[in-house]
Amino acid sequence: MIFRQYENPTDLVKSAVGTLSPPSYAKEMSPDLILMPLIAFDLKGNRIGYGRGYYDRAIADIRLEGKNPYLLGIAFDMQETSCIQAEATDIRLHAILTESRFSQFSTEHIEKV
Repeated sequence: MIFRQYENPTDLVKSAVGTLSPPSYAKEMSPDLILMPLIAFDLKGNRIGYGRGYYDRAIADIRLEGKNPYLLGIAFDMQETSCIQAEATDIRLHAILTESRFSQFSTEHIEKV
């Protein structure tokens, strides 16, 4: 996954997965904030994504550069579950934003991953 600078909506192009993205000539960057889609989350910051690990690998690469972007999950309240069994490669969220609340999680685990 490559993060690119977004400047002009008229420059967006359809990506291989059908979403609109900045063109390949746009400047690559390491974001300070990543809005993360998910299927489910728990109140420890664990999440179930869409099963490919793209975000986990991209965030691990960014952290290798010495950066630690803020990871904000975007979900509906109904996507909350009591406990998600996390894998060793799963990276936890800093916070979750739903239609009714904003919840930050303990950050003591964030640096250890």
